[in-house]
Amino acid sequence: MKTFDEIKSTKRMKLAFVLFIVLLLFGSASYVTAAPSASFTFSPTSGTVPLSVQFTDTSTGGPFVNWTWDFNDGSSATVPNASHLFQTAGHIPVTLRVCNVTDPCSTTTAKFVDVSPLAQFTATPTTGYAPLSVQFTDTSLGAPDVWLWNFGDGNTSTSQNNQYTFFRSGIYIVNLTSTKDSLSNKSANMTIIVNPKADFSIIPSTGFAGTTSFQFNASKSTGGPTLHYIWGFEQWNQTWTAPAAVFNKTFDTANTYTIRLTVNGNDGTTDTTTRTLPVYPVAIFTATPPNIVEGRPVAFDGTGSKGNLTNTPVGTWSWNFGDGSTATGSTTTHGFAPGMFTVTLTVTKNGLSNSTTTTVSSDSGNLYLLRSGINGNTYFRASKYGISPGGSVKFIAYSTRSVIKPLFRSDASTTYTWEFIGAYDPVGHYIKQGPSPSPELTQTFQSADIYTVRLNVTDSRDTFTVTKPRLIVVR
Repeated sequence: MKTFDEIKSTKRMKLAFVLFIVLLLFGSASYVTAAPSASFTFSPTSGTVPLSVQFTDTSTGGPFVNWTWDFNDGSSATVPNASHLFQTAGHIPVTLRVCNVTDPCSTTTAKFVDVSPLAQFTATPTTGYAPLSVQFTDTSLGAPDVWLWNFGDGNTSTSQNNQYTFFRSGIYIVNLTSTKDSLSNKSANMTIIVNPKADFSIIPSTGFAGTTSFQFNASKSTGGPTLHYIWGFEQWNQTWTAPAAVFNKTFDTANTYTIRLTVNGNDGTTDTTTRTLPVYPVAIFTATPPNIVEGRPVAFDGTGSKGNLTNTPVGTWSWNFGDGSTATGSTTTHGFAPGMFTVTLTVTKNGLSNSTTTTVSSDSGNLYLLRSGINGNTYFRASKYGISPGGSVKFIAYSTRSVIKPLFRSDASTTYTWEFIGAYDPVGHYIKQGPSPSPELTQTFQSADIYTVRLNVTDSRDTFTVTKPRLIVVR
């Protein structure tokens, strides 16, 4: 049997249940009397990829049991309030669908989020010499479909990527505008520095002080046409400049010059290059008298040499007289033995040398002949005593008789042998002709030298030898 308290508790539970049903029926009816109306707000409403947007449900007619967000980029959300990251540019429609407890639903008219692409690019290289070819590569975010490049030199392009060449020196500001659904974004500026390229030629590439006019031509430089040229000719820390692309200059001092060209282009761009130019001295001298006279020295004067040999540092004069003797100094004297000699003067300045030669000789080419009495008892004669290489001399042997006995006897058994020995090359310039029964010989001399002539005459009694030193001069 139930107690009084148990009966009382059961009645309270039944009453509560009835009240709950009444409230539920009448209360629910009051919530669904208005139809649901979906709406929302969002912030920000526009921006650049990647764009994060916060969406807030402001729908009426709840309570709602379902929310469906469509971001129109393949993604959605099912929460009352949603945050979404847009990574594709465009005029993007977003909708919200809400459903209440009785399952009537409402969908908003699309609201648009304007997402602009993020314009950006790379450039390789960003600095160099004109003409400079640069690869521009689009790296914009948001999948843009329209591009506008501005290269900073008045030229543009609508290609996505570009291989562009800057022919003139200068500093160029390059930017890219990327567009999607008429929504544009301009990139940050990128600076391209194009320097001129200094280059020049020297014609001729070497020469002589005081005589050679050198042409300096910078027309090979690139980055023009508005270039300014500064030339520097360095010698002992001195420079000389001229704002010209092509000009001529003669150097009075022998030296190895460093030629420097600085080319200034647009916007402060510049480049410098150097070349070396050896400018040699010029050896010049006189000999007085030009012919050797026995007992009288020859005076040599090399002060006419060019290259500023008297300036600091002082140049040097070196003499070689061709007879084994040497001397130094701008002037000197030297006495020669009879004969023909090649004299060489070498001048040196700042490590650069130049030489010149001349020949001095006796009037006849052989002083011994002057002293020997060629028209006396010489036993043979020559048609000439000085010739050029390839020339010929006729020799005639004859007998001179003394009052006692003849030197040699000309008869059918007599033979003549001739020998010609070069003074400077006795081995290479040795010629032998005969024996021959003829007392006459025409000899051709091909090599320059001073030849001693020896005649060997053999008759029925003996062999007689007659030698004339340094008789024939071939030069």
